[in-house]
Amino acid sequence: MERIKISNRIKRLAFQIEQLPIRINRIADIGTDHGYLPYVLFENQVIKSSILCDVNVGPLQNAQQTFKGKNYSTEFRLGSGLEPLNEGEVDAVAIAGMGGGLIIDLLNHDRNKTLSYPFFLLQPMTEQDRLRNWLLDHKMVILWDYFFIDMDKHYEVIVAYNPNSALHNQIAHAVNSSDE
Repeated sequence: MERIKISNRIKRLAFQIEQLPIRINRIADIGTDHGYLPYVLFENQVIKSSILCDVNVGPLQNAQQTFKGKNYSTEFRLGSGLEPLNEGEVDAVAIAGMGGGLIIDLLNHDRNKTLSYPFFLLQPMTEQDRLRNWLLDHKMVILWDYFFIDMDKHYEVIVAYNPNSALHNQIAHAVNSSDE
């Protein structure tokens, strides 16, 4: 298999997952395209399993090629947004490279399902302020919100935490332990 070239953007997104206050086991990559984000997380031994979702067959086939010959616990699911996922099935949801309005639509589609996930790694290309307001309106805690440049393009990454998730006690304990 040819060597995969990973952009700095993807590396930065993976780094943010590595910085979460607890180790996550399973991530969903929504709009996965080539599956590079979960691939990097597996290569860095950050996650144990992933679910790669896309609304189109082509990107899922691209992602399957990325993982060809690897023995990683990865599922490929066809569907829009969070629809292919079950409630509480993952510890983190990554949605990157879409407009903020589309990300909001995907998160709004089934709010109960959305609010069952502890962490969100969001990289909106537009309407960042609208997405930030949506997160705050839904009682999410924004852990990190930063900008960076990769290949002369400006990106914003928002990492949010849902304090109403099932992992809240574990997360609170991890955060309190790190403060001591």
